[in-house]
Amino acid sequence: MSTITSTTANSPVFLNTIFDPPVTHENAAEYMDKAASASRLRRFSAEDVYRSHDKMLGLKFCLSGESSIFNMPEISLFASDKLFHLEGFTVFNLDSTSYTSRTYEPKYYLLYTYSGHGSLSYCGHDYILGARDCFFIDARQAHRYASYNDSWMFGLYEFAGPLMADFFRQYALNDCYSFADDQQNSLRSALDDMLNLYNHHSTDFDWQVNAAINNILCIILQLSSPQQDSRSIKGDIKFIIQYLDNNYMNNITMDYLASFCGISKSHLSREFKRYTGMSPIDYVLKKRITKASNLLSSTSMSIKEISYEVGFKNENSFLRLFKKINGITAGEYRRQMKDPSIRE
Repeated sequence: MSTITSTTANSPVFLNTIFDPPVTHENAAEYMDKAASASRLRRFSAEDVYRSHDKMLGLKFCLSGESSIFNMPEISLFASDKLFHLEGFTVFNLDSTSYTSRTYEPKYYLLYTYSGHGSLSYCGHDYILGARDCFFIDARQAHRYASYNDSWMFGLYEFAGPLMADFFRQYALNDCYSFADDQQNSLRSALDDMLNLYNHHSTDFDWQVNAAINNILCIILQLSSPQQDSRSIKGDIKFIIQYLDNNYMNNITMDYLASFCGISKSHLSREFKRYTGMSPIDYVLKKRITKASNLLSSTSMSIKEISYEVGFKNENSFLRLFKKINGITAGEYRRQMKDPSIRE
């Protein structure tokens, strides 16, 4: 079972957790009970777990790696009712099998990638995230984020406040929910400044946190604007990504892409991987599997039909790759995400 330790060397306190073996939605009750015991918090009952699931409908997850959970001080009633405030912060360092999938949770999440790669599926969009890439989402909409290919280290912030819904409506006008920090790491610095406030709990603490989060939200609007070159990718690489996003279902080769862009295959592969963390062909395969996952959960197409629809010529190749990337078979994924009566 997972190892849980509490560290108090620095303020604020973090609860460190090692997920070994992995923690999933199926064994979460046992994990939560042990975590409560290790941190001297009240123990969790089955009723607590069910109540939690009522608030997080459709929650599925597998966590393998480790985390450090910020031991949040109690939020004042005034801050809860009137101000922007932080409801939670956790640093995750997860391996390639980890994922979290929800259909509804009444929270606003900001994720900041420190290293490695991850993916996000949200509101009909699919994103690949590398170092300094972020997403900000309203978790009441169905979403899935997962490690991609390698380990993924990120900070997950839970923000709340009476104006959060109004802010999100403004932010969502661009219909783009992933963005990158700038070269000065302005967002990372602002987030660190906010957390440092918890080291010195002054009389105007609630107002200071409110001001810090207001600054963070303004930076998010700037970074996610259409004018911001969110990934600092050169024009040719950006063009290739757009092309692959629109043609992933077709037969695509490195020879064709290199000829199409007028650069050598080795240069193309090196530059593409530098900016995305993967080769063009791996990008296409990941895109196909992500699209297939959406079709499995939203249509009654057979698995064979889906494999051909997203560009695979051989169903067995699709099945092997799907399990390699998602950790479960296509059939198991469909049963988790939708009514099991759907034909396979």
